[in-house]
Amino acid sequence: FNLLDREFLTCASRVIQETDEQLFTAPTISVILKGYANLAVRDFSLFRRLLRRATRLEVSSWTPMSLSGVLSSCNKLSIRFDDAFEYFSHAIPTIAPEDYNSQSAAMLLHVYSNFQSSLTPDVDRVFVHLSRALQCVSPADINMFTVAVTMNSFSKVGKQDPQLFQQMLVGIRQIEVNVSGAVKSPTGPSSQDLQDSHAISNIFSAVVKLNIQDRQLLDNLVMIAREIQLTSWNEIGIAQMFHALVKVDCDCKQLAERLSLAVLELPSHRLSPQVVALILYGAARLGVDNQLLYTVLFARARKMTHNQMSTRVLKMIVRSIKIISEQNSLVSVDRNLLQHISRQICLIPPSDLDIRDASFFCYNLFRLGVRGESLYLHLSSVVKFIPCGQMAAEAPRSPACYLHPLITLLSTFSSLDCQDRQLYTHLFSSLVLTPIQDLYMQDIVLLSQVMSRVGIVDEKLFSRMNSRLQDILCDGASRNHVHASQLACVLSSFARLQVFDVSTFEMIAEWINDFQPEEISVEDIASLLNSFSRGPWFGSYAHEPNQTAEKVQYLFAYLSEALQVAMHNSSLWSFKEIFHHHPD
Repeated sequence: FNLLDREFLTCASRVIQETDEQLFTAPTISVILKGYANLAVRDFSLFRRLLRRATRLEVSSWTPMSLSGVLSSCNKLSIRFDDAFEYFSHAIPTIAPEDYNSQSAAMLLHVYSNFQSSLTPDVDRVFVHLSRALQCVSPADINMFTVAVTMNSFSKVGKQDPQLFQQMLVGIRQIEVNVSGAVKSPTGPSSQDLQDSHAISNIFSAVVKLNIQDRQLLDNLVMIAREIQLTSWNEIGIAQMFHALVKVDCDCKQLAERLSLAVLELPSHRLSPQVVALILYGAARLGVDNQLLYTVLFARARKMTHNQMSTRVLKMIVRSIKIISEQNSLVSVDRNLLQHISRQICLIPPSDLDIRDASFFCYNLFRLGVRGESLYLHLSSVVKFIPCGQMAAEAPRSPACYLHPLITLLSTFSSLDCQDRQLYTHLFSSLVLTPIQDLYMQDIVLLSQVMSRVGIVDEKLFSRMNSRLQDILCDGASRNHVHASQLACVLSSFARLQVFDVSTFEMIAEWINDFQPEEISVEDIASLLNSFSRGPWFGSYAHEPNQTAEKVQYLFAYLSEALQVAMHNSSLWSFKEIFHHHPD
Protein backbone atom coordinates (compact mmCIF):
# COMPACT_ATOMS: atom_id res chain seq x y z
CA PHE A 1 0.00 0.00 0.00
CA ASN A 2 3.10 2.24 0.04
CA LEU A 3 2.36 3.31 3.61
CA LEU A 4 5.39 4.45 5.59
CA ASP A 5 4.72 4.12 9.33
CA ARG A 6 7.95 5.06 11.10
CA GLU A 7 6.72 3.92 14.52
CA PHE A 8 5.74 0.51 13.16
CA LEU A 9 9.05 0.09 11.32
CA THR A 10 11.01 0.98 14.47
CA CYS A 11 9.05 -1.62 16.37
CA ALA A 12 9.50 -4.18 13.59
CA SER A 13 13.25 -3.59 13.46
CA ARG A 14 13.51 -4.11 17.21
CA VAL A 15 11.54 -7.37 17.00
CA ILE A 16 13.75 -8.63 14.15
CA GLN A 17 16.91 -7.73 16.07
CA GLU A 18 15.64 -9.60 19.14
CA THR A 19 14.48 -12.69 17.26
CA ASP A 20 16.62 -15.83 17.32
CA GLU A 21 18.70 -15.93 14.12
CA GLN A 22 17.93 -19.62 13.66
CA LEU A 23 14.32 -18.75 12.86
CA PHE A 24 15.23 -16.76 9.76
CA THR A 25 15.08 -18.84 6.58
CA ALA A 26 16.10 -17.76 3.07
CA PRO A 27 12.53 -16.80 1.99
CA THR A 28 11.96 -14.90 5.25
CA ILE A 29 15.16 -12.89 4.88
CA SER A 30 14.28 -12.12 1.27
CA VAL A 31 10.77 -10.88 2.09
CA ILE A 32 11.91 -8.70 5.01
CA LEU A 33 14.71 -7.04 3.02
CA LYS A 34 12.41 -6.46 0.05
CA GLY A 35 9.91 -4.74 2.35
CA TYR A 36 12.51 -2.35 3.72
CA ALA A 37 13.91 -1.70 0.24
CA ASN A 38 10.48 -0.95 -1.22
CA LEU A 39 9.90 1.56 1.59
CA ALA A 40 13.41 3.01 0.99
CA VAL A 41 14.39 2.49 4.64
CA ARG A 42 18.15 1.95 5.07
CA ASP A 43 18.51 0.14 8.38
CA PHE A 44 22.15 -0.92 8.20
CA SER A 45 22.24 -2.86 11.45
CA LEU A 46 19.18 -4.89 10.39
CA PHE A 47 20.61 -5.57 6.95
CA ARG A 48 23.96 -6.56 8.45
CA ARG A 49 22.30 -9.02 10.87
CA LEU A 50 20.09 -10.63 8.23
CA LEU A 51 22.87 -10.86 5.66
CA ARG A 52 25.17 -12.41 8.26
CA ARG A 53 22.48 -15.00 8.91
CA ALA A 54 22.04 -15.48 5.12
CA THR A 55 25.71 -16.38 4.65
CA ARG A 56 25.40 -19.13 7.30
CA LEU A 57 22.59 -20.92 5.48
CA GLU A 58 23.22 -23.91 3.27
CA VAL A 59 23.42 -22.79 -0.35
CA SER A 60 20.80 -25.42 -1.19
CA SER A 61 18.22 -23.46 0.83
CA TRP A 62 18.17 -20.64 -1.73
CA THR A 63 15.87 -20.32 -4.72
CA PRO A 64 16.33 -17.95 -7.65
CA MET A 65 13.51 -15.72 -6.37
CA SER A 66 14.86 -15.46 -2.82
CA LEU A 67 18.37 -14.73 -4.10
CA SER A 68 16.98 -12.10 -6.43
CA GLY A 69 14.96 -10.56 -3.60
CA VAL A 70 17.94 -10.22 -1.26
CA LEU A 71 20.41 -8.89 -3.82
CA SER A 72 17.96 -6.52 -5.54
CA SER A 73 17.10 -5.06 -2.10
CA CYS A 74 20.76 -4.40 -1.37
CA ASN A 75 21.16 -2.88 -4.83
CA LYS A 76 18.11 -0.67 -4.40
CA LEU A 77 19.46 0.86 -1.19
CA SER A 78 23.13 0.79 -2.33
CA ILE A 79 24.05 -1.49 0.58
CA ARG A 80 26.93 -3.90 0.06
CA PHE A 81 28.78 -6.24 2.37
CA ASP A 82 31.72 -7.98 0.69
CA ASP A 83 31.46 -11.24 2.62
CA ALA A 84 27.77 -11.61 1.68
CA PHE A 85 28.55 -10.66 -1.90
CA GLU A 86 31.22 -13.38 -2.09
CA TYR A 87 28.84 -15.95 -0.56
CA PHE A 88 26.09 -15.24 -3.09
CA SER A 89 28.63 -15.37 -5.94
CA HIS A 90 29.18 -19.01 -5.00
CA ALA A 91 25.51 -19.73 -4.24
CA ILE A 92 24.11 -18.61 -7.61
CA PRO A 93 25.97 -21.21 -9.74
CA THR A 94 24.76 -24.03 -7.46
CA ILE A 95 21.18 -23.60 -8.69
CA ALA A 96 20.47 -25.45 -11.93
CA PRO A 97 20.13 -23.13 -14.96
CA GLU A 98 16.67 -24.49 -15.82
CA ASP A 99 15.37 -23.48 -12.35
CA TYR A 100 15.75 -19.76 -13.14
CA ASN A 101 13.07 -17.75 -14.89
CA SER A 102 13.90 -14.80 -17.14
CA GLN A 103 13.04 -12.18 -14.53
CA SER A 104 15.17 -13.56 -11.68
CA ALA A 105 18.16 -14.24 -13.97
CA ALA A 106 18.00 -10.77 -15.51
CA MET A 107 17.64 -9.10 -12.11
CA LEU A 108 20.68 -10.93 -10.70
CA LEU A 109 22.73 -9.87 -13.75
CA HIS A 110 21.61 -6.29 -13.15
CA VAL A 111 22.65 -6.40 -9.48
CA TYR A 112 26.10 -7.85 -10.20
CA SER A 113 26.78 -5.37 -12.99
CA ASN A 114 25.98 -2.52 -10.58
CA PHE A 115 28.06 -3.92 -7.72
CA GLN A 116 31.07 -4.82 -9.83
CA SER A 117 32.33 -2.51 -12.59
CA SER A 118 35.08 -4.94 -13.67
CA LEU A 119 34.79 -8.58 -14.69
CA THR A 120 36.40 -10.45 -11.74
CA PRO A 121 36.55 -14.28 -11.80
CA ASP A 122 33.60 -14.49 -9.36
CA VAL A 123 31.47 -12.12 -11.41
CA ASP A 124 32.44 -13.85 -14.65
CA ARG A 125 31.34 -17.20 -13.19
CA VAL A 126 27.98 -15.68 -12.20
CA PHE A 127 27.49 -14.15 -15.67
CA VAL A 128 28.34 -17.41 -17.43
CA HIS A 129 25.88 -19.37 -15.27
CA LEU A 130 23.05 -16.83 -15.60
CA SER A 131 23.66 -16.68 -19.35
CA ARG A 132 23.07 -20.45 -19.50
CA ALA A 133 19.95 -19.95 -17.41
CA LEU A 134 18.54 -17.37 -19.83
CA GLN A 135 19.29 -19.62 -22.78
CA CYS A 136 17.10 -22.27 -21.12
CA VAL A 137 14.14 -19.85 -21.06
CA SER A 138 11.63 -20.22 -23.88
CA PRO A 139 11.76 -17.29 -26.35
CA ALA A 140 8.01 -16.89 -25.78
CA ASP A 141 8.68 -16.00 -22.12
CA ILE A 142 11.23 -13.25 -22.90
CA ASN A 143 9.95 -9.68 -22.76
CA MET A 144 11.50 -6.33 -23.63
CA PHE A 145 12.34 -5.63 -19.99
CA THR A 146 14.36 -8.86 -19.76
CA VAL A 147 16.23 -8.07 -22.97
CA ALA A 148 17.00 -4.52 -21.83
CA VAL A 149 18.22 -5.50 -18.35
CA THR A 150 20.30 -8.40 -19.67
CA MET A 151 22.06 -6.50 -22.45
CA ASN A 152 22.71 -3.48 -20.23
CA SER A 153 24.24 -5.70 -17.56
CA PHE A 154 26.64 -7.25 -20.06
CA SER A 155 27.54 -3.81 -21.44
CA LYS A 156 28.38 -2.49 -17.94
CA VAL A 157 31.02 -5.15 -17.34
CA GLY A 158 32.13 -5.20 -21.00
CA LYS A 159 31.35 -8.88 -21.59
CA GLN A 160 30.22 -10.30 -24.94
CA ASP A 161 28.00 -13.38 -25.26
CA PRO A 162 26.97 -13.83 -28.93
CA GLN A 163 24.98 -17.00 -28.21
CA LEU A 164 22.86 -15.29 -25.56
CA PHE A 165 22.39 -12.18 -27.69
CA GLN A 166 21.15 -14.42 -30.50
CA GLN A 167 18.65 -15.86 -28.03
CA MET A 168 17.57 -12.30 -27.20
CA LEU A 169 17.06 -11.65 -30.93
CA VAL A 170 14.82 -14.73 -31.18
CA GLY A 171 12.90 -13.44 -28.16
CA ILE A 172 12.37 -10.04 -29.78
CA ARG A 173 11.09 -11.69 -32.95
CA GLN A 174 8.76 -13.87 -30.83
CA ILE A 175 7.37 -10.75 -29.17
CA GLU A 176 6.50 -9.36 -32.60
CA VAL A 177 4.83 -12.65 -33.61
CA ASN A 178 2.79 -12.82 -30.40
CA VAL A 179 1.63 -9.23 -30.68
CA SER A 180 0.73 -9.55 -34.36
CA GLY A 181 -1.71 -12.32 -33.43
CA ALA A 182 0.05 -15.13 -35.28
CA VAL A 183 0.61 -16.88 -31.96
CA LYS A 184 -1.58 -16.54 -28.89
CA SER A 185 0.13 -17.19 -25.58
CA PRO A 186 -1.64 -16.55 -22.26
CA THR A 187 1.71 -16.04 -20.51
CA GLY A 188 3.55 -14.28 -23.32
CA PRO A 189 4.06 -10.53 -23.76
CA SER A 190 1.19 -8.28 -24.71
CA SER A 191 1.05 -5.40 -27.17
CA GLN A 192 1.88 -3.12 -24.24
CA ASP A 193 5.30 -4.77 -24.06
CA LEU A 194 6.21 -3.31 -27.45
CA GLN A 195 5.30 0.17 -26.18
CA ASP A 196 8.06 0.05 -23.53
CA SER A 197 10.13 2.99 -24.74
CA HIS A 198 12.37 2.82 -21.67
CA ALA A 199 13.30 -0.79 -22.48
CA ILE A 200 13.94 -0.18 -26.18
CA SER A 201 16.14 2.87 -25.51
CA ASN A 202 18.19 0.86 -23.01
CA ILE A 203 18.55 -1.97 -25.51
CA PHE A 204 19.87 0.47 -28.12
CA SER A 205 22.36 1.89 -25.60
CA ALA A 206 23.61 -1.60 -24.80
CA VAL A 207 23.92 -2.46 -28.50
CA VAL A 208 26.19 0.57 -28.96
CA LYS A 209 28.33 -0.18 -25.87
CA LEU A 210 28.75 -3.82 -26.89
CA ASN A 211 29.45 -2.81 -30.51
CA ILE A 212 26.93 -5.34 -31.84
CA GLN A 213 26.88 -5.24 -35.66
CA ASP A 214 24.02 -7.71 -36.31
CA ARG A 215 22.13 -5.89 -39.06
CA GLN A 216 19.06 -8.08 -38.68
CA LEU A 217 18.88 -7.35 -34.95
CA LEU A 218 19.29 -3.62 -35.55
CA ASP A 219 16.57 -3.56 -38.23
CA ASN A 220 14.20 -5.43 -35.89
CA LEU A 221 14.87 -2.97 -33.07
CA VAL A 222 14.36 0.02 -35.37
CA MET A 223 11.06 -1.41 -36.58
CA ILE A 224 9.83 -1.97 -33.01
CA ALA A 225 10.88 1.54 -31.94
CA ARG A 226 9.05 3.07 -34.92
CA GLU A 227 5.79 1.48 -33.75
CA ILE A 228 5.92 2.98 -30.26
CA GLN A 229 3.30 5.67 -29.71
CA LEU A 230 4.65 9.21 -29.54
CA THR A 231 3.15 9.80 -26.09
CA SER A 232 4.93 6.71 -24.72
CA TRP A 233 8.35 8.35 -25.07
CA ASN A 234 9.93 10.46 -22.33
CA GLU A 235 12.77 12.92 -22.74
CA ILE A 236 15.44 10.56 -21.35
CA GLY A 237 14.44 7.74 -23.68
CA ILE A 238 14.43 10.04 -26.72
CA ALA A 239 17.87 11.43 -25.84
CA GLN A 240 19.25 7.90 -25.37
CA MET A 241 17.81 6.86 -28.72
CA PHE A 242 19.32 9.79 -30.64
CA HIS A 243 22.66 9.19 -28.90
CA ALA A 244 22.62 5.52 -29.94
CA LEU A 245 21.27 5.96 -33.47
CA VAL A 246 24.21 8.11 -34.61
CA LYS A 247 26.52 5.19 -33.73
CA VAL A 248 24.70 2.22 -35.30
CA ASP A 249 24.96 1.12 -38.91
CA CYS A 250 21.35 0.83 -40.06
CA ASP A 251 18.66 2.81 -41.85
CA CYS A 252 17.12 4.84 -39.02
CA LYS A 253 16.17 8.12 -40.74
CA GLN A 254 12.42 7.41 -40.42
CA LEU A 255 12.82 6.54 -36.75
CA ALA A 256 14.77 9.77 -36.16
CA GLU A 257 11.99 11.78 -37.83
CA ARG A 258 9.41 10.04 -35.64
CA LEU A 259 11.44 10.71 -32.49
CA SER A 260 11.58 14.38 -33.45
CA LEU A 261 7.78 14.41 -33.42
CA ALA A 262 7.83 12.79 -29.96
CA VAL A 263 10.02 15.66 -28.71
CA LEU A 264 7.35 18.14 -29.79
CA GLU A 265 4.83 16.28 -27.61
CA LEU A 266 6.87 17.06 -24.49
CA PRO A 267 6.63 20.26 -22.37
CA SER A 268 9.78 22.26 -23.11
CA HIS A 269 10.60 22.71 -19.39
CA ARG A 270 11.32 18.97 -19.18
CA LEU A 271 14.19 19.30 -21.66
CA SER A 272 17.36 19.55 -19.60
CA PRO A 273 20.62 20.89 -21.11
CA GLN A 274 22.01 17.35 -21.49
CA VAL A 275 18.81 16.17 -23.19
CA VAL A 276 18.74 19.18 -25.54
CA ALA A 277 22.37 18.59 -26.53
CA LEU A 278 21.92 14.86 -27.21
CA ILE A 279 18.73 15.33 -29.24
CA LEU A 280 20.15 18.28 -31.17
CA TYR A 281 23.36 16.45 -32.03
CA GLY A 282 21.57 13.24 -32.99
CA ALA A 283 19.01 15.04 -35.16
CA ALA A 284 21.77 17.02 -36.90
CA ARG A 285 23.90 13.94 -37.57
CA LEU A 286 20.94 11.92 -38.86
CA GLY A 287 19.79 14.71 -41.19
CA VAL A 288 16.41 15.41 -39.59
CA ASP A 289 14.73 18.28 -41.50
CA ASN A 290 12.12 19.24 -38.89
CA GLN A 291 12.50 23.03 -38.58
CA LEU A 292 9.99 23.15 -35.71
CA LEU A 293 12.11 20.69 -33.71
CA TYR A 294 15.21 22.86 -34.10
CA THR A 295 13.25 26.00 -33.26
CA VAL A 296 12.05 24.44 -29.99
CA LEU A 297 15.51 23.14 -29.08
CA PHE A 298 17.23 26.43 -29.98
CA ALA A 299 14.69 28.40 -27.93
CA ARG A 300 15.22 26.09 -24.96
CA ALA A 301 19.01 26.37 -25.22
CA ARG A 302 18.80 30.19 -25.28
CA LYS A 303 17.26 30.09 -21.80
CA MET A 304 20.14 28.11 -20.31
CA THR A 305 23.14 29.68 -18.60
CA HIS A 306 26.72 28.45 -18.31
CA ASN A 307 25.94 27.34 -14.74
CA GLN A 308 23.34 24.92 -16.13
CA MET A 309 25.36 23.74 -19.12
CA SER A 310 28.61 21.82 -18.77
CA THR A 311 31.45 22.45 -21.21
CA ARG A 312 30.62 19.11 -22.84
CA VAL A 313 27.01 20.22 -23.43
CA LEU A 314 28.12 23.56 -24.88
CA LYS A 315 30.52 21.80 -27.25
CA MET A 316 27.84 19.36 -28.35
CA ILE A 317 25.41 22.19 -29.14
CA VAL A 318 28.06 24.11 -31.11
CA ARG A 319 29.03 20.95 -33.00
CA SER A 320 25.36 20.33 -33.84
CA ILE A 321 24.86 23.85 -35.19
CA LYS A 322 27.97 23.48 -37.33
CA ILE A 323 26.69 20.20 -38.80
CA ILE A 324 23.31 21.79 -39.56
CA SER A 325 24.90 24.82 -41.22
CA GLU A 326 27.12 22.63 -43.42
CA GLN A 327 24.79 19.78 -44.33
CA ASN A 328 21.18 20.85 -43.95
CA SER A 329 20.12 23.68 -46.28
CA LEU A 330 16.47 23.28 -45.25
CA VAL A 331 17.09 24.36 -41.65
CA SER A 332 18.05 27.89 -40.67
CA VAL A 333 20.62 28.38 -37.90
CA ASP A 334 19.65 30.53 -34.93
CA ARG A 335 22.21 33.37 -34.91
CA ASN A 336 20.85 34.61 -31.56
CA LEU A 337 21.69 31.24 -30.03
CA LEU A 338 25.27 31.54 -31.28
CA GLN A 339 25.59 34.95 -29.64
CA HIS A 340 24.08 33.54 -26.43
CA ILE A 341 26.56 30.65 -26.41
CA SER A 342 29.43 33.09 -26.99
CA ARG A 343 28.33 35.14 -23.99
CA GLN A 344 28.07 32.02 -21.80
CA ILE A 345 31.57 30.90 -22.80
CA CYS A 346 32.91 34.30 -21.79
CA LEU A 347 31.48 33.73 -18.30
CA ILE A 348 33.42 30.49 -17.78
CA PRO A 349 36.60 31.17 -15.74
CA PRO A 350 39.81 30.51 -17.72
CA SER A 351 40.84 27.93 -15.13
CA ASP A 352 37.75 25.82 -16.00
CA LEU A 353 38.69 25.43 -19.68
CA ASP A 354 41.63 23.54 -21.14
CA ILE A 355 43.50 24.00 -24.43
CA ARG A 356 41.21 21.59 -26.28
CA ASP A 357 38.09 23.46 -25.18
CA ALA A 358 39.56 26.81 -26.24
CA SER A 359 40.63 25.37 -29.61
CA PHE A 360 37.21 23.81 -30.22
CA PHE A 361 35.21 26.97 -29.45
CA CYS A 362 37.64 29.25 -31.26
CA TYR A 363 37.68 27.27 -34.51
CA ASN A 364 34.02 26.24 -34.71
CA LEU A 365 32.49 29.59 -33.72
CA PHE A 366 34.83 31.31 -36.18
CA ARG A 367 33.63 28.95 -38.93
CA LEU A 368 30.04 29.71 -37.93
CA GLY A 369 30.63 33.42 -38.49
CA VAL A 370 30.85 34.60 -34.89
CA ARG A 371 33.13 37.65 -34.73
CA GLY A 372 32.51 38.99 -31.23
CA GLU A 373 35.76 40.50 -29.98
CA SER A 374 35.01 39.67 -26.33
CA LEU A 375 34.75 35.94 -27.12
CA TYR A 376 38.19 35.70 -28.73
CA LEU A 377 39.78 37.92 -26.08
CA HIS A 378 38.44 35.54 -23.45
CA LEU A 379 39.68 32.48 -25.33
CA SER A 380 43.11 34.06 -25.76
CA SER A 381 43.23 34.64 -21.99
CA VAL A 382 42.35 30.96 -21.50
CA VAL A 383 45.29 29.96 -23.71
CA LYS A 384 47.74 32.28 -21.95
CA PHE A 385 46.50 31.04 -18.56
CA ILE A 386 47.82 27.52 -19.29
CA PRO A 387 51.59 27.36 -18.60
CA CYS A 388 53.81 26.03 -21.38
CA GLY A 389 55.41 23.66 -18.91
CA GLN A 390 52.08 22.02 -18.13
CA MET A 391 51.44 21.32 -21.79
CA ALA A 392 55.02 20.10 -22.21
CA ALA A 393 54.50 17.59 -19.39
CA GLU A 394 51.18 16.29 -20.70
CA ALA A 395 51.71 16.48 -24.49
CA PRO A 396 54.03 13.44 -24.83
CA ARG A 397 51.41 11.24 -23.15
CA SER A 398 48.68 12.43 -25.50
CA PRO A 399 50.15 14.46 -28.38
CA ALA A 400 46.91 14.62 -30.39
CA CYS A 401 45.22 16.37 -27.45
CA TYR A 402 47.70 19.25 -27.56
CA LEU A 403 49.52 19.44 -30.89
CA HIS A 404 46.52 19.86 -33.20
CA PRO A 405 44.52 22.14 -30.85
CA LEU A 406 47.56 24.44 -30.63
CA ILE A 407 47.89 24.55 -34.43
CA THR A 408 44.14 25.14 -34.78
CA LEU A 409 44.31 28.06 -32.34
CA LEU A 410 47.21 29.63 -34.23
CA SER A 411 45.46 29.24 -37.57
CA THR A 412 42.16 30.67 -36.29
CA PHE A 413 43.61 33.64 -34.43
CA SER A 414 45.76 34.55 -37.43
CA SER A 415 42.68 34.33 -39.70
CA LEU A 416 40.94 36.75 -37.31
CA ASP A 417 43.88 39.14 -37.83
CA CYS A 418 44.62 39.06 -34.11
CA GLN A 419 47.62 41.27 -33.28
CA ASP A 420 48.42 39.76 -29.86
CA ARG A 421 52.15 38.93 -30.20
CA GLN A 422 52.24 37.59 -26.64
CA LEU A 423 49.58 35.02 -27.58
CA TYR A 424 51.49 33.86 -30.67
CA THR A 425 54.77 33.66 -28.76
CA HIS A 426 53.08 31.59 -26.04
CA LEU A 427 51.58 29.18 -28.59
CA PHE A 428 54.84 28.90 -30.57
CA SER A 429 56.76 28.15 -27.35
CA SER A 430 54.22 25.47 -26.43
CA LEU A 431 54.48 23.86 -29.86
CA VAL A 432 58.26 23.64 -29.60
CA LEU A 433 57.76 21.32 -26.62
CA THR A 434 55.53 18.83 -28.45
CA PRO A 435 56.93 15.72 -30.21
CA ILE A 436 58.11 16.66 -33.73
CA GLN A 437 57.27 13.25 -35.23
CA ASP A 438 53.56 13.97 -34.76
CA LEU A 439 53.61 16.87 -37.24
CA TYR A 440 51.86 15.99 -40.51
CA MET A 441 52.27 17.77 -43.83
CA GLN A 442 49.04 19.70 -43.37
CA ASP A 443 50.23 20.86 -39.93
CA ILE A 444 53.38 22.28 -41.54
CA VAL A 445 51.23 24.02 -44.16
CA LEU A 446 49.06 25.66 -41.48
CA LEU A 447 52.02 26.71 -39.32
CA SER A 448 53.86 28.24 -42.27
CA GLN A 449 50.70 30.18 -43.20
CA VAL A 450 50.36 31.44 -39.63
CA MET A 451 53.95 32.69 -39.50
CA SER A 452 53.45 34.37 -42.86
CA ARG A 453 50.21 36.11 -41.77
CA VAL A 454 51.48 37.42 -38.43
CA GLY A 455 55.03 38.12 -39.60
CA ILE A 456 56.65 36.27 -36.70
CA VAL A 457 59.30 33.60 -37.26
CA ASP A 458 59.99 31.52 -34.17
CA GLU A 459 63.45 30.17 -34.97
CA LYS A 460 63.16 27.04 -32.80
CA LEU A 461 59.76 26.14 -34.20
CA PHE A 462 60.81 26.92 -37.77
CA SER A 463 63.88 24.69 -37.38
CA ARG A 464 61.70 21.81 -36.13
CA MET A 465 59.15 22.37 -38.92
CA ASN A 466 61.86 22.46 -41.56
CA SER A 467 63.48 19.30 -40.17
CA ARG A 468 60.15 17.48 -40.12
CA LEU A 469 59.36 18.67 -43.66
CA GLN A 470 62.65 17.22 -44.92
CA ASP A 471 61.90 13.93 -43.12
CA ILE A 472 58.54 13.73 -44.89
CA LEU A 473 60.09 14.52 -48.27
CA CYS A 474 62.77 11.86 -47.74
CA ASP A 475 60.16 9.23 -46.85
CA GLY A 476 59.18 7.35 -49.99
CA ALA A 477 55.91 6.28 -48.39
CA SER A 478 54.81 9.94 -48.30
CA ARG A 479 54.59 10.19 -52.10
CA ASN A 480 50.84 9.58 -52.16
CA HIS A 481 50.13 11.84 -49.17
CA VAL A 482 51.88 15.07 -50.21
CA HIS A 483 50.22 17.25 -52.83
CA ALA A 484 51.64 19.96 -55.06
CA SER A 485 49.24 22.51 -53.53
CA GLN A 486 50.71 21.83 -50.05
CA LEU A 487 54.28 22.31 -51.25
CA ALA A 488 53.27 25.48 -53.11
CA CYS A 489 51.62 26.86 -49.99
CA VAL A 490 54.63 26.15 -47.75
CA LEU A 491 57.09 27.71 -50.21
CA SER A 492 54.87 30.74 -50.69
CA SER A 493 54.84 31.34 -46.92
CA PHE A 494 58.61 30.86 -46.64
CA ALA A 495 59.19 33.29 -49.52
CA ARG A 496 56.97 35.97 -47.98
CA LEU A 497 58.92 35.62 -44.73
CA GLN A 498 62.21 35.77 -46.67
CA VAL A 499 63.25 32.50 -45.07
CA PHE A 500 65.11 30.32 -47.58
CA ASP A 501 66.61 26.97 -46.66
CA VAL A 502 68.55 25.87 -49.74
CA SER A 503 68.32 22.13 -49.02
CA THR A 504 64.54 22.32 -48.47
CA PHE A 505 63.99 24.28 -51.69
CA GLU A 506 66.15 21.80 -53.61
CA MET A 507 64.18 18.84 -52.23
CA ILE A 508 60.87 20.48 -53.10
CA ALA A 509 62.12 21.26 -56.61
CA GLU A 510 62.96 17.58 -57.10
CA TRP A 511 59.55 16.56 -55.71
CA ILE A 512 57.68 18.92 -58.05
CA ASN A 513 59.47 17.38 -61.02
CA ASP A 514 58.00 14.00 -60.05
CA PHE A 515 54.39 15.20 -60.40
CA GLN A 516 52.54 14.72 -63.65
CA PRO A 517 51.85 18.11 -65.32
CA GLU A 518 48.09 17.60 -65.01
CA GLU A 519 48.47 17.15 -61.22
CA ILE A 520 49.48 20.79 -60.77
CA SER A 521 46.88 23.55 -60.99
CA VAL A 522 47.46 26.94 -62.60
CA GLU A 523 47.34 28.65 -59.21
CA ASP A 524 49.95 26.24 -57.77
CA ILE A 525 52.22 26.88 -60.76
CA ALA A 526 51.88 30.64 -60.27
CA SER A 527 52.64 30.29 -56.56
CA LEU A 528 55.69 28.06 -57.16
CA LEU A 529 57.10 30.37 -59.83
CA ASN A 530 56.59 33.32 -57.52
CA SER A 531 58.24 31.58 -54.53
CA PHE A 532 61.30 30.30 -56.38
CA SER A 533 61.82 33.62 -58.19
CA ARG A 534 62.25 35.34 -54.80
CA GLY A 535 65.10 33.04 -53.75
CA PRO A 536 68.70 34.24 -53.33
CA TRP A 537 70.13 31.85 -55.93
CA PHE A 538 69.46 33.80 -59.14
CA GLY A 539 72.12 36.42 -58.51
CA SER A 540 74.83 33.80 -58.11
CA TYR A 541 73.40 31.83 -61.04
CA ALA A 542 73.82 34.83 -63.35
CA HIS A 543 77.54 35.17 -62.59
CA GLU A 544 78.61 31.78 -61.25
CA PRO A 545 76.31 28.82 -62.00
CA ASN A 546 75.69 26.49 -59.07
CA GLN A 547 73.76 23.29 -58.42
CA THR A 548 70.75 24.97 -56.79
CA ALA A 549 70.32 27.45 -59.61
CA GLU A 550 70.50 24.63 -62.14
CA LYS A 551 67.78 22.74 -60.28
CA VAL A 552 65.62 25.87 -60.20
CA GLN A 553 66.20 26.44 -63.93
CA TYR A 554 65.19 22.84 -64.62
CA LEU A 555 62.12 23.30 -62.42
CA PHE A 556 61.09 26.45 -64.34
CA ALA A 557 61.34 24.54 -67.59
CA TYR A 558 59.17 21.80 -66.15
CA LEU A 559 56.63 24.30 -64.78
CA SER A 560 56.40 25.99 -68.17
CA GLU A 561 55.40 22.62 -69.63
CA ALA A 562 52.86 22.12 -66.81
CA LEU A 563 51.54 25.64 -67.40
CA GLN A 564 50.81 24.85 -71.05
CA VAL A 565 48.78 21.82 -69.94
CA ALA A 566 46.98 23.92 -67.32
CA MET A 567 46.28 26.69 -69.85
CA HIS A 568 44.70 24.16 -72.15
CA ASN A 569 42.42 22.95 -69.30
CA SER A 570 41.57 26.31 -67.66
CA SER A 571 39.25 29.16 -68.51
CA LEU A 572 40.22 32.78 -69.13
CA TRP A 573 38.33 33.71 -65.96
CA SER A 574 40.62 31.54 -63.79
CA PHE A 575 43.69 33.24 -65.30
CA LYS A 576 42.28 36.67 -64.47
CA GLU A 577 41.81 35.55 -60.87
CA ILE A 578 45.36 34.20 -60.67
CA PHE A 579 46.93 37.31 -62.17
CA HIS A 580 44.90 39.39 -59.73
CA HIS A 581 46.38 37.47 -56.75
CA HIS A 582 49.88 36.99 -58.24
CA PRO A 583 50.54 40.11 -60.38
CA ASP A 584 54.31 39.54 -60.25
